[in-house]
Amino acid sequence: MKYKPLTQKADEVRVLILDLDGTLTNGIFTVSSNEVVSKSFNTRDFSAIERFLTVPYSKNMVVILTKSTDMCLEQQIKRLPYASHPNLFWDNHVNDKRTWIEERGINWEEVAFMGDSYDDLLCMEVAAITGCPSLVEQREEEENVVYDNSDFISSFPGGDGAVCEFINYLFKLKNRYKMEKMGYENI
Repeated sequence: MKYKPLTQKADEVRVLILDLDGTLTNGIFTVSSNEVVSKSFNTRDFSAIERFLTVPYSKNMVVILTKSTDMCLEQQIKRLPYASHPNLFWDNHVNDKRTWIEERGINWEEVAFMGDSYDDLLCMEVAAITGCPSLVEQREEEENVVYDNSDFISSFPGGDGAVCEFINYLFKLKNRYKMEKMGYENI
């Protein structure tokens, strides 16, 4: 792939792909005595996802992928006002995210990907723009590899607004590119 400035890459992003556990959640889940699984989500992240999906005249798409076998994500999405948005997708039981994406014909040059672990590195290697939450756990070696492969490192941990901050970053880059195209160099 030919080198492009990050602002130009951001302008071409139409697909936001998010890992669930550790990125959209804090990676912690609770199992009740009735075997009900619960996870914690941040409303700021879902508000930002809605903003990304509803940009006028765009065909933006959001894909949330997880290896999880529980239904927490589906239950959370069903409660949202834009749950039936035609460009919001999620899938459970995805062991190979990169294959899942490529089987659907998604162009990597249009992808912004946010993840937090070794499992996400194959996608991070080919996505146009990558991000990760701040990794506050003691996963030093893994943390360094994910950080090294990220264009953006959130100041927030997963499940605490990291996705919202990444989406805001994408919007800032897109706006900067538009200004550069109009001849404004120092923005």
